[in-house]
Amino acid sequence: MISGSVAAHGGSREREAGPSRYVRGFLRASVGWDWTGAQAHLEKALAFDPGDSTVQRRYGDVLHRLGRLAEAIVALMKSTELDPLSSPAWENLGISLVENGQSAAAGEALHRALEIQPESLYALNNLGTLQLLEGSPAQAAAYQIAQVYAWRGEKDKAFDGLERAYRQRDGGLTFIKVDLLLAALRRDAEEDAAARVRAGQRCE
Repeated sequence: MISGSVAAHGGSREREAGPSRYVRGFLRASVGWDWTGAQAHLEKALAFDPGDSTVQRRYGDVLHRLGRLAEAIVALMKSTELDPLSSPAWENLGISLVENGQSAAAGEALHRALEIQPESLYALNNLGTLQLLEGSPAQAAAYQIAQVYAWRGEKDKAFDGLERAYRQRDGGLTFIKVDLLLAALRRDAEEDAAARVRAGQRCE
């Protein structure tokens, strides 16, 4: 009975080993910025369950931050194979490919992420970065360009950028009512609306 109980307890600890290693790895990375420690925990979690797509993705992200891009890409590709409908997996793969100089493959991965989650700001931002790197600023994320012009006080160009963002269905527009960089534009729009109301009242 005792030996059976010990064996059962040992099996329970073994079953908990994978998830607990993942949690420790995640916390070391996201809270402690201990990338090497996170790598060690995630590798143990993968040894327990190599078919866990989320652990594969986190592992790839840690390798990415350690500058080991080739290994990161392998892990992230494995994550997309395990879960082809994971937008975060395609997003992380895309940015790793961007930074590894694999523009065509990066574009495919980021577009795949957007097919799954059309309003993914992470994918949109990184696709804009890729387009800028490829010398296509006109195709870059319009919302981010509008933010820059608004911050610089070039309001006409900022409004032009927002109009282009609307045509492109840029996901950044979902933050237009709260984005601090666009505060001056919102004030101008509110003042224009108030002026139109006052002008209408005078005409009545």
